[in-house]
Parts: sequence; structure tokens; C-alpha cells
Amino acid sequence: MNIPVQDIITKVEQQLNEMKSEVARGNERGVQEAAMLIKAYCELLDKESTTVEKPIVPQEPRILPNANVTTPSTSSLNRTKDEGSLLDF
Repeated sequence: MNIPVQDIITKVEQQLNEMKSEVARGNERGVQEAAMLIKAYCELLDKESTTVEKPIVPQEPRILPNANVTTPSTSSLNRTKDEGSLLDF
């Protein structure tokens, strides 16, 4: 069933107006009936919105920084400097 959302909104507004008039009359049963109809329209609207296909937007992968990053101590830097590097010819 594919009911336009605007039609459902119109029906909810009509029931809300009916509920207001029932409140003014003091008719509790009329208020309850209008409230139940509004709830039914809302549930119908919820079902209609879940059947609408929404485009899937791919998300770019996020690269999070590693919390376990270790920094070399100055003594190990000096040691590798003295020992040389594989790239030294």
C-alpha cells in the first residue's frame, strides 16, 4: 500500500481538530477514539516511511590514530646513528 504522506498528515490534522472539539464538549470517549485514530495514522506513516528506499551513501573509511604509538628514546637514536644505516654506502 502506497499512501502519500500528505494524505496521512491531512487525516491526522482532521482527527486533531475532532479531538479538540470533543474536549470542548467534554466527551471523553470521543477524545479517546480520536487519539486512537491519530495513533493508527502515525503507525501507518511509520510503516510507509520504512518501505521507502533510501539511497545508500558509501562512507569513506576512517583511519584512526593508533593509541600505542611508541617514540624512540634519544639513546636509541644516537645508537643507530653511530652504527650506520642500511642506506649508507
